Amino acid sequence: MNLHRTEKKIFDTLSKNLKRISNLNLTKHYIARSISSIYFDTDELFHFHRSEEGITPRSKFRVRNYNNQKIYSLEIKSKINENSNKKIIKLDKFNLSEIKKIIFKLSSERLYPKLKVSYKRKYYLSSEKKIRYTLDYDIKFYKLDKNCKILLSKKELNSVIEVKKNTQTYHSELEDLYGGDITRFSKYCEGIKKFY
Repeated sequence: MNLHRTEKKIFDTLSKNLKRISNLNLTKHYIARSISSIYFDTDELFHFHRSEEGITPRSKFRVRNYNNQKIYSLEIKSKINENSNKKIIKLDKFNLSEIKKIIFKLSSERLYPKLKVSYKRKYYLSSEKKIRYTLDYDIKFYKLDKNCKILLSKKELNSVIEVKKNTQTYHSELEDLYGGDITRFSKYCEGIKKFY
């Protein structure tokens, strides 16, 4: 499955982001759930550095899990300028050696688990039902070794709103929401900076 969209993010305290959400007359779109992602990168953190420098095209490789169920998907998220593309591959189980083989087949890169990020997410829709908003909070970072063993952990005190729209839509309320708070916040990059 492939998804094409643009994304904007607002990184702030949970109370301020909840106020932003309440001001926009949004409807709940989906039940809140817990998300866990394991990110893969080279030993030299090649993809982290490209993201930090804002270089495009760039990619992120992660395995995602919802509500601690034994269901996993490999996601390859690519970005060119402001447009994002996400390729999703369903996995039968979490098998690290098989995941690395799939990543190598797709990218010709040898990537290893570097970081686990867990958080809670709430989902919203705009009144036009074209723009998706998510609110991520209770964010936790875990430094991993090459076998996915947790070495260190840290907690993020702030939250992040992500505004997601396909490239054909525009939402007039976005300007009011963003104000001066638009950010390139990346959970992966923030987590890496906390440990490396």
